[in-house]
Amino acid sequence: VVQQPHVPGCVALLHKLKTMIPRRQIGYEIQDIKSSVRGIKERSERYGFQRSFEQGSSNSRGSRNAKWHDPRLAALYIEETEVVGFEVPRKRLIDWMVKGREERTVVSVVGMGGLGKTTLAKKVFDDKDIIGNFDCRVWITVSQSYNVEEL
Repeated sequence: VVQQPHVPGCVALLHKLKTMIPRRQIGYEIQDIKSSVRGIKERSERYGFQRSFEQGSSNSRGSRNAKWHDPRLAALYIEETEVVGFEVPRKRLIDWMVKGREERTVVSVVGMGGLGKTTLAKKVFDDKDIIGNFDCRVWITVSQSYNVEEL
């Protein structure tokens, strides 16, 4: 058996070449993740999502008491003069609730985020015809980040 002389430089070069492509792929994946995180941060700033913590919580990372600010709450304070384009759906919802079935019924307002579902529901809730036709009315806001005790 003839033995080849050991050449450490060649082994190191082969090892480097063998690991270079996977390392480059990992680098690209890390860049993609960083880009995604930047995009999420920019959208959260653009749409006003802010993380706030309940008093008494000292651990800001992963705190179970952490709550997200719900940007839909602003819809509860919009003046009637600022609401445009809600006349037809508002009238339809009021008719369903006032002239609809006698038994208890659930009326769902569905659609993509940002279309004004909360604003529409609040305007119907505050309408004089609705107030005059119901003995009791309650407005409760429940989002994905609700707290059971507060609810």
